[in-house]
Amino acid sequence: MDEVKLVNALWAAVSRHLMEANEMRHNQNPHWWKRYESCLRVVSTFRQRLLDDETSLKRFLEQVVLPDLQSLNVSPFLLSQLLITASCYCDILPDELVTRLLQVTQDATQGHQPMCLRVSSTRALRQIGSHLAHSGRGALMVPFLPALLEALVSLTACSSLDVVAIVIECLLVLFKVDTSFVVRHEPRIVPLGVALFLKSSHDPLIASLVDDYFAFLCGVEGLHEPLVQRLLPTLVSILHAPKEKVPSHLAPAAIDLLTHLVAHGGESLPDAFLQQGFPALFQHLAASDDAATLQNGCECLAAFISTAPGQVAAWRGEHGVTAPYLVTEFIGRLLDPQTAEHCATCAGLLISTVLSHWRHQVDAEPLLRAVLSKLQSTHVFSVAQGLVMVLVRLLLVETEPLLHFLTSVPGPHGESALRFVLEQWVSKHPHLNRSDAKLSCHGLARLLEFVLVRNDIQFDELFQRGEKQEMPVLALALKVLIQAANDMDEAASESDEDEYRYAGKEQLPPLDLQCFVRQVMSLPSSSVARLQPFIDQRF
Repeated sequence: MDEVKLVNALWAAVSRHLMEANEMRHNQNPHWWKRYESCLRVVSTFRQRLLDDETSLKRFLEQVVLPDLQSLNVSPFLLSQLLITASCYCDILPDELVTRLLQVTQDATQGHQPMCLRVSSTRALRQIGSHLAHSGRGALMVPFLPALLEALVSLTACSSLDVVAIVIECLLVLFKVDTSFVVRHEPRIVPLGVALFLKSSHDPLIASLVDDYFAFLCGVEGLHEPLVQRLLPTLVSILHAPKEKVPSHLAPAAIDLLTHLVAHGGESLPDAFLQQGFPALFQHLAASDDAATLQNGCECLAAFISTAPGQVAAWRGEHGVTAPYLVTEFIGRLLDPQTAEHCATCAGLLISTVLSHWRHQVDAEPLLRAVLSKLQSTHVFSVAQGLVMVLVRLLLVETEPLLHFLTSVPGPHGESALRFVLEQWVSKHPHLNRSDAKLSCHGLARLLEFVLVRNDIQFDELFQRGEKQEMPVLALALKVLIQAANDMDEAASESDEDEYRYAGKEQLPPLDLQCFVRQVMSLPSSSVARLQPFIDQRF
């Protein structure tokens, strides 16, 4: 059945059932509204198909749905479905009708209404806000925001967790309509978030939504200072509290919220972060062996260092201990074989941040030796992948020193650490996300160019096959780049304007892989000649 026939059949069925519902209503059948409700569900479900017949759809909305919303005094379940259906198509309604719909929806959220109607109106608001924002008509909602905020706040106080989740999602949509409203109503909005965090973050869904809630608020201009004043003391109190007096889920969640506050704190963090937040974080991490806490702690420390590197480096704790010292000690603990392996999942991010922002404040060699040791011993793929990317990032900014270090350190089987790292690198590359894959290609290109142009004997082992290898590891690296160039050619129609910024915020230069591969293969070097047989055979 083609699309036109399907849409016509749907409208015919809806019309027939509506007529039957009206006959049942005329005959005083108390269940007439259920037939009506089923029609509304069909219209809501088939949105994408029915939008092709916008004329019929508008007529249905304007002549059936909206009038009945304002006139029917029947089951709240039918009114709920009327709201859902109208909100589903509000993007094709004129401004006047959208305003009428918003008024009805606002009335339905009030405390005297049945709970099912209040919840459905909240779902409807979420849809209305999304559609209006997408179509550039969010201003239509602004006059209704104060009353809606009060209604939604009161709904969180008397609802189950699944309803609270719907309310938070709805609030996030409404906040994006007018951020100036958020700033003006901060005394209502921020305490609500704090209350939800303390009361309901034991639920994973609520915890995730509360995290989104504060992540958004932290990015609102003019809201960061009051956020810090209201939220930071609570987070510090949680991190200082004895382990037995705080629910286990609160500390990792508190560290996540602290990360958002720090990341949006600007280049000069308020004194409260270094006087209260940073010491509380380290005290808690030092006493914790919880994987979630340690992983979130890595991200939070990385946020501190990348946001205000000089300010954090100048911090002094008891007995004059410095932040760089504490952070490197923490990294060593994460990479220690005695620590559970999954605790090191986020260590790569922290190490990259330290090496990038504190290059002159820390001794890189012990960190690199710890990375190599963990890379040799770990059996967790994500940990190994993160550690490889640490070396990739460092290679891009310190090419020659890093290669000199890796060729001077032995690998696990007697070869140099450089060969071991490159083997790990090319094996992990196919599994990298898009941003890391781009970074990996830049790193491989830098390595190949350096090795092939130098033609240095210290890289000789990279041209030799191992016992179980069909080709040298350097040929495998070139294969990765050739495959990446082919993939780029196949996906040429897809625009990629994302800028990938690695730790340190340096922008990667453009890299034309196809041009690079051709240039490499045309180099008048004996090193290229050693790879040529494998290239002819395999590519």
